[in-house]
Amino acid sequence: MSENRTMRRIPVATDARDVILGETYTDIVTGIKGVAVIVYIHLTGCDQVCLSYVTRGTQHYLTVDATRLAEISPAANPTAGATDAPAPSRGPSGIR
Repeated sequence: MSENRTMRRIPVATDARDVILGETYTDIVTGIKGVAVIVYIHLTGCDQVCLSYVTRGTQHYLTVDATRLAEISPAANPTAGATDAPAPSRGPSGIR
């Protein structure tokens, strides 16, 4: 006879809760500025964020602890939140 068990979900406390993908951040240790492209939430803590940045025409990635990030204010990042660019088309017919 099998027994039904209910699993409990425990809320996750994360250092990366304020990180928004697509926003620009600075790593306070190295000074590198990049766009947050991945958030890693680990079971044991030590949440990390992957920043994407371009140097000399080459794209690089830097993964750092979420606590090392400082958000760049929208005034310092003029392209943040820009909505005047057209949305990319999703097929040959131009359907969006």
